[in-house]
Amino acid sequence: MSRLVRNETPYFYWTTRRDAIDCRSLRKEQMINHYGKAGSFTTKVGLCVNLRNLRWFDEADPDTFFPRCYRLGARDEKHTFIEDFRRTACCSVLKCVVEPSAASGVEGGPQKKACKRRAPPLVGSQVIDMALRVCEDFLASLEHHDIDVSAEAAPVISEQQWDEFIQSYYQVVHEGAEIEGRGQYRAHCLAVLQRLRAVSPQLDIDGIHNIWIIKPGAKSRGRGIVCLRRLDEILRLVDGDPTLIKDSKWVVQKYLERPLLLHGTKFDLRQWFLVTDWNPLTVWFYRECYLRFSTQPYCTDNLDRTLTRQDLLEYISCHYKAPRMVLAAAGGVSHSELVAAARQHLSGVGFEYDGDAVPVAAPCRFTGSDVRVRDDAMPLAHVAIAVEGAGWESPDIVPLMIARTLIGNYDVTYGGDKNLSSRLSQLAVQHGLCHSFQSFNTCYSDTALFGIHFVTDKHHIEDMLHFAQAQWMMLCTTVTESDVARAKNLLKTSLLAQLDGTTPVCDDIGRQILSYGRHIPLAEWDARIDAVTPKLLRDVCSKYIYDKCPALAAVGPIEQLPDYNRIRSAMYWLRF
Repeated sequence: MSRLVRNETPYFYWTTRRDAIDCRSLRKEQMINHYGKAGSFTTKVGLCVNLRNLRWFDEADPDTFFPRCYRLGARDEKHTFIEDFRRTACCSVLKCVVEPSAASGVEGGPQKKACKRRAPPLVGSQVIDMALRVCEDFLASLEHHDIDVSAEAAPVISEQQWDEFIQSYYQVVHEGAEIEGRGQYRAHCLAVLQRLRAVSPQLDIDGIHNIWIIKPGAKSRGRGIVCLRRLDEILRLVDGDPTLIKDSKWVVQKYLERPLLLHGTKFDLRQWFLVTDWNPLTVWFYRECYLRFSTQPYCTDNLDRTLTRQDLLEYISCHYKAPRMVLAAAGGVSHSELVAAARQHLSGVGFEYDGDAVPVAAPCRFTGSDVRVRDDAMPLAHVAIAVEGAGWESPDIVPLMIARTLIGNYDVTYGGDKNLSSRLSQLAVQHGLCHSFQSFNTCYSDTALFGIHFVTDKHHIEDMLHFAQAQWMMLCTTVTESDVARAKNLLKTSLLAQLDGTTPVCDDIGRQILSYGRHIPLAEWDARIDAVTPKLLRDVCSKYIYDKCPALAAVGPIEQLPDYNRIRSAMYWLRF
């Protein structure tokens, strides 16, 4: 429970665990509300069923505000999904005829560089004839022109014809095949698409790749979700788990292939609201909401992209160049032997880049953010909070190194108990705040991350975060001469201990050559550390920490982790 209210009498308590409340100890004025069968609105299967039944309660069309979804465990809905997949494939063929660029692989991502290759294979024009026939039959069924057709009549298109059409569709959309004589069908296809657009609200966002999201209906946080674009793969995945099929737990939903993008990336809004009444419908919206951006440009070609051998080879060929490499040696090494070994093993390393210039990364921009992955099955919570620090070449790097040393590190296996040098370590021992914590100052060429990572149980997350941020405020406001002197000595000791051996010495030389352009001797480090005063430390910490938006990442049982606005408000003190 939150540290601020743990000693208060609760008037409202919400829990998802039946054993969290002892019904025998309730007072007369207390009562329990239990929401029975909550799965009807808290699971994907329940949501799918409710949307299916919406037409019986309201005139709204779910297709206008929610992607099409089906329960693959229900036989009738599975059959309806197969029909939807085939019809969507037919619409995609018509789009490829009307929009030739869509069939050439440029939809949904940046166009690849042109290269010499063999002429694309050809697919017969009968694929267009069948697509037009299916779409026109669908439009006719909406107008009830098939009302006199017997339900027991043989299907107009056989399963073999469907299999041949789907394979031809895959060739056109996924393999870049050309449709023979498609130019003469363009006007007819355009007219049919215009009629479909009037009755299919999702036609424009469907794209042409026929991508569907397959979700286990009873899981959360994205577990078990895959994106597939081939009908046989979808059915094989679902049919492979008879338990989920029996319980109707698989849900398939149409993927939005043409979403609204900002700067080429996907984004979503997370808005909290409270429904207080159904009739009349009364909804209270929280004033603020979350806006989240994807970390990669949107492209339908790499929805489930994984690291492959080719990716590693491309990375090595692009970045492992001579201008970015340092050859360092330490100990009893002959210079001539080192040069001979470099000539033998590294002479083949390239030194030219595209455009004959070393690629220069664009300046980065730090943004406060909040990423949480709640998993109550994990025994401990892992939380990291950081602000933007100073790059390698900044003069502020040494004061921040001293600040990191002042915060220190801690683990329950450490000796010393309450006599540890770090104030935060003393508090962690005294109050049992965490299992471990580690302060860090991860530097790059033009930026850095200054922060702390801690591991604790679910009951002490807020307390640990409170004391960690209080120590940050101490760095900005009340750090003393003795604190700085102790941190200087610890930092010097740490720098010397890191150079114990030839391997760490080589690593230090190479890192400093790449970062500073030269190797800084220990005497210079000693002088730069001694030059830091308490006032300088407070000024530098105020510059990078005080009243700055932090970046937060947390995983595990993090229900107690405060809201980001509260965390942000602890990055300053109200002083008069």
